[in-house]
Amino acid sequence: YLLLNLIESQFVTPTLLGRRFNLNPLVIFMWLVFWGWLWGGMGLLIGVPLLVCINILADRLALCGSTNI
Repeated sequence: YLLLNLIESQFVTPTLLGRRFNLNPLVIFMWLVFWGWLWGGMGLLIGVPLLVCINILADRLALCGSTNI
């Protein structure tokens, strides 16, 4: 059970989430490692949604930043 859980949480989930949200699996993995280290289980729960929100915000700001000032 522990081996399957490790494989799923460290490789399968980041890969699938990366494909779904157009993010690099390595970025998702490192993001989960960081937030898991910082906040433990709670960091793992909010890590990916936070990354997706930041990614969407960066995309929106890039669209707004194309104006000449």
